[in-house]
Amino acid sequence: MKISTVSPLALPALLLALAAFSSAEAKKKVLIYSYTEGFRHYSIPTAVKTIRSLGKNNTPGWDSVHSEDPTDFNKDGYLDQFDALVFVSVSGKALSTKGAANMRKYIEAGGGYMGIHEACDALDDHAWYGRLVGAYFDYHPEICHATLNVEDRSHPSVAHLGKTWKVYDEMYNFRSNPRDYGKQLVLSADESSYPDPVTSKADRAALQGSPHPIAWYKEGGQLDYNPHVKVGGGTDPKKKDRKKHVEGKGGDGRSFYTALGHTNASWRDSDFQGHILGALRWVLESPTLRSSSPDADSSRPGSKYDGDSSSSSDDGDGSDSDDDGGASVSSSNANVGVDAGDSSDTASLQLLSGSGDAEPTSIVVNGHRVPYSSGNVHAASSPSSSAASPPLAAAGALQRWTSTAVTLAVGALACGVVAL
Repeated sequence: MKISTVSPLALPALLLALAAFSSAEAKKKVLIYSYTEGFRHYSIPTAVKTIRSLGKNNTPGWDSVHSEDPTDFNKDGYLDQFDALVFVSVSGKALSTKGAANMRKYIEAGGGYMGIHEACDALDDHAWYGRLVGAYFDYHPEICHATLNVEDRSHPSVAHLGKTWKVYDEMYNFRSNPRDYGKQLVLSADESSYPDPVTSKADRAALQGSPHPIAWYKEGGQLDYNPHVKVGGGTDPKKKDRKKHVEGKGGDGRSFYTALGHTNASWRDSDFQGHILGALRWVLESPTLRSSSPDADSSRPGSKYDGDSSSSSDDGDGSDSDDDGGASVSSSNANVGVDAGDSSDTASLQLLSGSGDAEPTSIVVNGHRVPYSSGNVHAASSPSSSAASPPLAAAGALQRWTSTAVTLAVGALACGVVAL
């Protein structure tokens, strides 16, 4: 195969199109919910601001809507626009019967969920929520310096950490063991690193298991339970709910919970921000969401799949604009390339063809190979660390990948470019 670097001067149509057109793949959309009926954490405003900022300033990111209005959940179909619900230190009843039912249906349909800190101390009159979050809150000793053990570094929520992580936070204890519902631990507390005079280690382990759970995830079966096994801690379905078939079942999406996030300082900490960023990205990458595929069932929740439209801007409903984040397409004089933080004057555009001057079969932009066919739209995925080269997308199909795709439309030519 011949590989030749092509000067943009040889592609005047490309320059003209780039000067007039740039479009980034639509971001996913999350609902940040922070209503409190019981204790209210002073760090909630900082938490909300941080989550929104992480979505705006990272690629891939997300758009956000923030709400503290329980009646939003009462609106039929309202939750379906979101790829994930992020509960930030929600406390107390939090939702009406109608709102809780709509949330349960959203989860059963494959919607995503992320619970942070006191989110495990809410909706305890709905056992399905206890199974979703993993376990209900029991108590915590005084806020303290503690050492956490990283249990599963393969998960993106902790991949940036070492074997241990020192934090200053509340060490939550739980009324049941989240592993009984298939939750996979990513963080556990080293109980020898801080004092807890309230109960004995053995008594705590009898309820929540050992090692002491702090953060966990699950894919699929979010509300499932074994009718022959009682887990306890308020998570077992009530007979009256089972008779009415409203106890909650299934839910093939993704969920994540972390007990951390009590202080403002924690939300400003880069390691904690990486924890939140990796966790929420993972939840949003669930294949059950409508935004994950152009062929997804229309009954699935999530933002509408839109492979080549701009992300939504702030229209007054609390959603974020994308004017200061993500990758962009740039062109300058005779230079054509993708601006992903590199200000090099050298264009990084190549045409790959079988031989001679034949029509190209692929295009390489900044090292990422993209299939090419006149008049069609294609996409390339972000290459994995283990892959020798990125996979090529099927002809004529623009697909959503784990990295934001930038689309260049050049007359009859359109090619998807991955910007890292």
